[in-house]
Amino acid sequence: GGGGSFGGRLGQDTKTSSKGNPYIRNDAKKKVTRHDDPANIMKAGGAGPLAFADRLHLYDVCGLLISRCVEETQIEPLMRTLMAPLLERLAGGKQGLFALCMHAGHTAAPGAEAAGDYFASCIKAIGFVTKTFPPMLDAPVREIFRVALESAGAVLSGLPAHGGVRAQCIFLFHRMVACLGPHLVPYLPASLPSLISTTNTTNALETFQLINQFVAKSPRPMNAVMVPLFVPIVQKLFSVMPQGWAPRGADMTVAPTNAQVLAESLLNVYVLFIQNIVCNNMATTVLLNRQAALPFLPQVLGALLQACTSVPDPVLVKSVFMIFRNLVRAWIEKGGGAVVGAGAQKKKSGGGIELGGGCRGKGADPDMVITASPPPPAEVRAMFA
Repeated sequence: GGGGSFGGRLGQDTKTSSKGNPYIRNDAKKKVTRHDDPANIMKAGGAGPLAFADRLHLYDVCGLLISRCVEETQIEPLMRTLMAPLLERLAGGKQGLFALCMHAGHTAAPGAEAAGDYFASCIKAIGFVTKTFPPMLDAPVREIFRVALESAGAVLSGLPAHGGVRAQCIFLFHRMVACLGPHLVPYLPASLPSLISTTNTTNALETFQLINQFVAKSPRPMNAVMVPLFVPIVQKLFSVMPQGWAPRGADMTVAPTNAQVLAESLLNVYVLFIQNIVCNNMATTVLLNRQAALPFLPQVLGALLQACTSVPDPVLVKSVFMIFRNLVRAWIEKGGGAVVGAGAQKKKSGGGIELGGGCRGKGADPDMVITASPPPPAEVRAMFA
């Protein structure tokens, strides 16, 4: 429908049961009761608009029918028909919403909060459409989802302080992980920067957990994506770290402050992020990239050491040790050389050396020694110094 009635209040959402059909059973009685009420049937001289929760059900059912009950050749045109109004609203932004309100007879432009609520509802409806789509989709359908991601990111850039818009963008990203799988990765360079740039203290954890999910699920294709995005991600994480917080120390009987809890949580996701980078063979292309991350390596390593001394978690300390061990391995491999073991057996890998004990828990060969390996790059030697 036209006008600003689509958005409603996000607080009206109802949780549907994961078992059975949510459109019959418990919700059926509620819907009959609601629509039998004369105050709901007659509104402004005609039929009252559907409540927002009912509209979400409608979009969910339409997505189910399109993804499961029609010929494959019909999926794309039906998806375009279903998604076009939502994508047009997002693409129009605040100016388009203002024009829509003027056309509906309103005399004042919606405020930032009302506009954000409206756009958050649109993004949430897109997410509901995709709930039943399998991860194997044709390229034309994937293109529709790409437009949806980039449009949602543009709205978030225009309303960076609106929590509802950001929450629904996170929700849409999670839906795209399920629907697109590895096909999502090529869309991230255009859609992820808006999420990173609008991160603040209150939403940092969910943002970096999402990024960790991307790196862990698709490490090989994420290699190229992380080269330009690694520094902005790390800088943003450092910027949202609480200022002036003091580690808890050895006395664990004292309850931690809110700043300590937040700082420890952020350091945990930071260590996990660096661990995903290093343990998925991305250290050479990302961390040791002279044009990107290498100049920031002192801060990266310093934050890892700070996590070791500030977070009372032995698992985190072990992860940091693993990161340093594999960074050393990557640096030596980058420099080249040979490995000679007790049995005089040489191991070479891509002109470099291969040490025992990777990220997967293998123990290092105690008889393995490194001989005659060239020194690592000058930048790396400076970092160690």
